[in-house]
Amino acid sequence: MFYLGIDIGGTNIKVGLFNNYGRLIQSYKIPTPSNNIFYFLKLSFLEHEFDLEYCVGIGIGVPCPIKDNVILYAPNINLSVGINLEEEFQKLLNKKIKICFYNDANLAALGEYYKSNIKGIAYFITLGTGVGGALIVNGNIIEGVAGLTGEIGHIQIDAKKKKVCGCGGNKHIESYIGVKGTISRFNELSFTKVSDIKEIKNLLDKGSKEVLILLNEYVSYLQQLLDIINKVVNPDDFIFGGGLTDAFGDVILPLIKEKMPSINIRKASLGNEAGFYGAYYLLTKNK
Repeated sequence: MFYLGIDIGGTNIKVGLFNNYGRLIQSYKIPTPSNNIFYFLKLSFLEHEFDLEYCVGIGIGVPCPIKDNVILYAPNINLSVGINLEEEFQKLLNKKIKICFYNDANLAALGEYYKSNIKGIAYFITLGTGVGGALIVNGNIIEGVAGLTGEIGHIQIDAKKKKVCGCGGNKHIESYIGVKGTISRFNELSFTKVSDIKEIKNLLDKGSKEVLILLNEYVSYLQQLLDIINKVVNPDDFIFGGGLTDAFGDVILPLIKEKMPSINIRKASLGNEAGFYGAYYLLTKNK
């Protein structure tokens, strides 16, 4: 018997297989397709020879607000809005199996909370294709009536240049510190043009001045966001995860600590595995 934890991101889909004792047995990732995401996910199950007859449940994180397995809107990914995703995926798998959908930042927070034995109030922030947040209090995710509590990527910030967000709004912070905004800004600063975050990371490792300018701007935007959240929530800890944290966390987090010494900041210990660990805990929490 096994559980599947799945983290659907704007760039990659990460899958983890857990046994009944919560041990991660196998994991892999595939590029996020532009459409038919569930179909390609099913194909990946077949390629890895998962026998769903022995699967107890599947937990899936998605990068958008979701409530009761129904997505409210999806600015960063091509997933069905307004329909029950559990029923849609069950139909595709041709199997009646427990499937729980949850916001990806919430799942990452849940995984980090239980695996790292965090106490009290924690605010988890994912820096990736978009910018997500999750408020967790004594092991419970606070979602809000419509599941929008963690949608911090759509908070407006003070920025000189106007940028339109994927949701249609202006000056939303994920337009500046999400993957697309980060790549776009680097290409404005440098004669060397890049197409992904790995290229910027490689240039950082080589001592690029343009990357350091970029990351100092990044920190100024991030500081605005943290100041807002801290005034409203005032958590014991801010915990950072996501692909951009993996790439640049060793630079941006110390800068934030220097500018905001009164708040506790740290990098997620589970890295990009936090999402599928959270999916496992979601499935087993009330079993």
